[in-house]
Order: sequence, then structure tokens, then C-alpha cells
Amino acid sequence: MTLRPLGLAETAGLTLLCLGAIATHAKAKDPAKDTVPASAALLPSAGVLVLQVIVD
Repeated sequence: MTLRPLGLAETAGLTLLCLGAIATHAKAKDPAKDTVPASAALLPSAGVLVLQVIVD
């Protein structure tokens, strides 16, 4: 499929964005409840990234 590299780049970027958001919240010493949206987006994006890498 010709869009596969684009999908990998997109999910990798979203995963890194979510990790950065969580790290920023941690650095700012925000309460854990403030990291819930980033964590909720991280789990499916990381899962999709792993599946895209495994399944060829």
C-alpha cells in the first residue's frame, strides 16, 4: 500500500506528541488528572503504531 509510510509517520508523531504533553505536565507538577487526556490519546496511538510495525 502506498500510504503505509505516511500512516507510520502520523502515528509515530502522535505518540511523540502525547509523550511530550505528559512530560510537560509532569515538569509543571500538574495533578495527575490533568494528564488524563494525553494518556487517553497515547494508549490507542501507541497501540496502532505497534500494530503497524508488527503487521506488514
